[in-house]
Amino acid sequence: MVTTRKSTGRLPPPRLDQNLDQGQDSEDEEEVEIEAQRPKKRRKTSKGTRKSGVEADASFIPTSVVNPGSRRRQAGKLALIMSMPVDVFCEIAAHLSPEDLLRMARSTKVLRNFLMSKDSKLIWHKAEEASGMPICPSDLSSPQYASLIFDKHCTHCNSVRSSRLEVGLRVRLCKKCHNKNVRYGLKLMSPKPTSLSDSEWISILKLVPGSGYWHAKGFQTLTLDVMLELKYYRPTFESTFEKYQALGCTPDKQKVFVEEKHKMTREAWLHTAELDDWLDDIEEQKHEDRQALKSRRKDSILGKLEELGYSRADFNTELDERGWRWNALVEQPRELTDKAWNNLHPRLEQIIHLRREKKAQREKEDRVRAREKRLLELVKDFIQSDTSFILSVLAPELLEFPLAREIVDNDDLPIEFSLDILYPLKGELIATSNARILEIETNLIPKICSVSSVESKDIDKNPILRHATTFFYIDLDSYETTPTTLHKILADLQAQCRNSFNYAFKYSFASLWQPASITPSPS
Repeated sequence: MVTTRKSTGRLPPPRLDQNLDQGQDSEDEEEVEIEAQRPKKRRKTSKGTRKSGVEADASFIPTSVVNPGSRRRQAGKLALIMSMPVDVFCEIAAHLSPEDLLRMARSTKVLRNFLMSKDSKLIWHKAEEASGMPICPSDLSSPQYASLIFDKHCTHCNSVRSSRLEVGLRVRLCKKCHNKNVRYGLKLMSPKPTSLSDSEWISILKLVPGSGYWHAKGFQTLTLDVMLELKYYRPTFESTFEKYQALGCTPDKQKVFVEEKHKMTREAWLHTAELDDWLDDIEEQKHEDRQALKSRRKDSILGKLEELGYSRADFNTELDERGWRWNALVEQPRELTDKAWNNLHPRLEQIIHLRREKKAQREKEDRVRAREKRLLELVKDFIQSDTSFILSVLAPELLEFPLAREIVDNDDLPIEFSLDILYPLKGELIATSNARILEIETNLIPKICSVSSVESKDIDKNPILRHATTFFYIDLDSYETTPTTLHKILADLQAQCRNSFNYAFKYSFASLWQPASITPSPS
């Protein structure tokens, strides 16, 4: 009787150096022939399965419901990677990065046992060379080295929120653990035992690598002040210091321990300087890659928008408001897929329409300001040529006249309109100015009567207000009053109003002229 496999038990775990010879091939062929002669069993289906004309294929059965024999056959396909020769595996691993090897070692127990053993040291070194990394330092193993650089969890509490890589201290820490366990040498040795000299404390601080890798070349001449300003990882220092104290009863062993640790610290500092430069290069390369991805994505999006009929002027972000997020949608470090474009382009088109509306509104406001400027220039020429009235209207006030608003808000009117349009506005300007002068004179009559025995109804306002002996005091500030005449008051008022057409001062007529601040002087 020929048997193809044991009735009980499992297949032995595959090894990396396991090879298939010809005898095994012949046994496999014989096994296939024998299994072909066996009658096939009908697969049972559940009652709730939907009937169809074609029987369901076994490859679509979930792994959780496949019988044990099927699971073993599926697992055997994955075992090929562990049945290949070591030199072939090493050749493949040479094209991987240490990060890839680290992830692979965590995939199966077989790979972990192999990649975490000393036999795989050559594979790790080849991966480090392929990635351009500095060679693994003597104080770390290759898996520890890769974990320090590529893992994101905290070395102390294993939290995934760690963001601070202290290359010189050989740790990656979260903010809480960093504040708790990273100490300056001054605080690390406080209080300092009086039994130890400064040279002994320098020797003790050199037992572990601190943050001052730039002092590697002057390692032998470091002073205590310099060492106390460096940062150290407290758990590493404390464990090393305990070993140092435990060897105190055997000075020879303690001396050898100190020499080995000093050598390791100096090598670690030299390596840290090289590794820090490499990390900077990697970060710069990542930045360049992200910028390249952003550029490709942006060019692809703008090209698709141009195909939809939009122009480059529609992509200007100068008028964008904060919540539109055009740059956040367009400039992302990822490739543009069809699915992303289908979700993205309606939002971009909405932003473009909002941008066009805002641009049209801004252009309209610019045209209004241009017509306002043109109107003020024409009125300025008019008031300089006409001396028949005293101007008492400011330029900003003139722009609020209904006739002026009809002119400047008329978008059909060209910017360089002619003087003929201003004839109705001129009449309104003269009438308003005369009315204000009359108001000023009317308000001054009671003030004259308050310092005179004449009744206001008996006063002829023009002669007495303009009499040479009639003075008024205008409050310039709280400390000074200036005597003046009505003629001087009206002349100053007209000068300031005319000046407003040059600079369009933003103040009202009430702030310029306050009759309550005028006090008559007894004549």
